[in-house]
Amino acid sequence: MKLKEEQKNNLMNFLKSAGVDLQENLNLFSGKNLEIKINNIHFKKFNELSELFCEKGEPMMTAVAVLMLIGINGYFIIALKSEAAENFARNILGKDSNNFNNWDEMEVSTICETSNILGTTFANSIGKALGRIITTTRPHFNLYYFSPIIQELVASYAEMSDDILMLEMNFLENDKDFEMNFFFIPAPDSLEELTGIDT
Repeated sequence: MKLKEEQKNNLMNFLKSAGVDLQENLNLFSGKNLEIKINNIHFKKFNELSELFCEKGEPMMTAVAVLMLIGINGYFIIALKSEAAENFARNILGKDSNNFNNWDEMEVSTICETSNILGTTFANSIGKALGRIITTTRPHFNLYYFSPIIQELVASYAEMSDDILMLEMNFLENDKDFEMNFFFIPAPDSLEELTGIDT
């Protein structure tokens, strides 16, 4: 399905409108005073995604959490470069810069719960717009190269869609800045309903 500009704008606007709730929900969980900035919302082709997590043409290790949507068909994906993910987990857990346990249970849980909050908040925004309950599964966490992860988990949806909605976000606290990418990959059979949302 080829999306028109108006349809793309509808999708971008109702996800962007969840920003205030997202910040409140994440701060309730973390006990922090994080400011969340959604810097850019745009569409990417499926084959462009892997380039986001490469350095000098070489793939980078990436922390990825995948959530399947319930109520409509599709996926949310949250992705951070491994160093950013480690720094974010340390900050939420109150660890110093030299204290990281190579992704122990608490560190993985921190990224998963953050991803769950993002997914639930955005799912609620979609559900409100559609007038029904939309939820997600619990996050499935991977630490690997980005391309094989999405190829295995979501390629069957993404390859049938022309565009994937990407949010570039920064989580700020004092002098700390954590970059995170959020992807929305709806199944082709859900796009018509989603793009008809009146924002």
